[in-house]
Amino acid sequence: MPIAQHIQKVIQFLSQPENYPHPVESVKIVQTHASIVAITQEWVYKIKKPVNFGFLDFSTLEKRKFYCEEEIHLNQRLTEGIYESVGPIYQQNEIWNFSNGEVIEYAVKMQCLNQEDFLDYQLEQEHFDTIKINWIVEKLVTFYQSLSSDENIKAWGSLEKIQLSVEENFSQMKDFVGHTLQTVDFQTIQDYQSQFLAKNEALFSKRQTDGKIIEGHGDLKTEHVHFRDNQVNIYDCIEFNERFRYLDQLSDIAFLAMDLDFMQHHDYSEQFVQTILPQIEDNLEEAQQLLNFYKSYRACVKGKVESMKSLKEEISNADRLKSQEKAQQYFRLALRYATLGSGNQLIAVFGGIATGKSTLAKTLAQHWGIQHWNSDVIRKQMTNLPLTERPDKTKRSEIYTPEMSQKVYAILLEKGAEIAQKEGTVLLDATFSQEKYLTQLIEKAKEAKFQLIFIETYADLETIKTRLKKRETEDSISDARLEDLERLQTKPIQIPKEYPHYQVNTGQALEESLHRLFHELSQN
Repeated sequence: MPIAQHIQKVIQFLSQPENYPHPVESVKIVQTHASIVAITQEWVYKIKKPVNFGFLDFSTLEKRKFYCEEEIHLNQRLTEGIYESVGPIYQQNEIWNFSNGEVIEYAVKMQCLNQEDFLDYQLEQEHFDTIKINWIVEKLVTFYQSLSSDENIKAWGSLEKIQLSVEENFSQMKDFVGHTLQTVDFQTIQDYQSQFLAKNEALFSKRQTDGKIIEGHGDLKTEHVHFRDNQVNIYDCIEFNERFRYLDQLSDIAFLAMDLDFMQHHDYSEQFVQTILPQIEDNLEEAQQLLNFYKSYRACVKGKVESMKSLKEEISNADRLKSQEKAQQYFRLALRYATLGSGNQLIAVFGGIATGKSTLAKTLAQHWGIQHWNSDVIRKQMTNLPLTERPDKTKRSEIYTPEMSQKVYAILLEKGAEIAQKEGTVLLDATFSQEKYLTQLIEKAKEAKFQLIFIETYADLETIKTRLKKRETEDSISDARLEDLERLQTKPIQIPKEYPHYQVNTGQALEESLHRLFHELSQN
């Protein structure tokens, strides 16, 4: 029987409530690329499609039975009372049933779980009890400590195996440059991951020797974490391919940490990482660097998958657009990991009058997918002025007082710290021309234990003058003009040596400047 016809018969059979061996009021059918899922009030039946995608082979009945049994066996490691059994579907006299006849399919039977009890759903609600993050940690620590690693499993942690997956990923990502991924971002992420592999061959070998390559979950994301009666169940692990399941335990952890970051819950991601690492790793600095690499890799995989979905003609335009936007978000996240790491950060973009700091700041925020807070915007909003309207001289003298500037910087730093705490990274765009504002920024970063990165813009005098002249005829949030150049020129800011300080010549082509800056950031 042709595959499409067989799949249609499976759907037709599962769609009828009277076919089940227990009372069923209604059935909801959900399809993935590899499965048909029938959801009833009490039970869920999952049937594997007779397909072969290379990385997944369910092409024969024997293979489908084997992988159904693998699904039960593997998922019972991290769940209790959810996976029930593997059962046959029969055909007798051309009629399909669950009781007798010739076996034509196998179904995994599992409990129907309440959507409101899943982590991804609960994170979107107004109140989330952070103790649940610790429950997840306890579950995973017990799991990882119970695992043993044989030579077959260890082999998947070799540099060659990991390199194969990374290179395969980039060869497939290349098709989406210009669609969901920008050229400079692709080059930066690829350079970071490739160079990390090249520099850390000994580390990957050590992970194998230390028994850190395990038969993990492989698909550890928020939508697979379920809470019931103060108990955590983590289900739907990868059963169809050992390559995706035999992995470094940090790669497993990286998936969930990355997923939390993607949902803009960096605070929970940090709680998860900082709680679990000391319990399963001896060298925390080494583990953090490796985790960052795996987070970047995981974000790329998700970006690639969503990019593929965005081009499928069989799905609606709305769903394609949604996948395109998600892919872009994943790739921005991968770039952040490659250039900034995973910690909480305040990025201060500063520079003199018309040196292009706000243009660069806005561009960086877009590439990284982070919030951009601009001191000029804050000042205009505080005084109820249209953003691109330059007030008259009298009004300017009122809104550019030392007292007003102090209020502007206070808001900038307060909002920046608040956002960085929750979302991980925020970009602050201001001149920081006075030492007291620089001191306040440094104190705020120290108080919150945030990493502080300075990016300074500069340009030659003729470029600055040309930009100021353009402001006479173009909209600009900044009120500074050519007449203000001499008055507003200040001494260069002295950044303390302990803080990363990058300088960007904005007189060059923007993409060239970005590439150079991203390269420097990814090397540190």
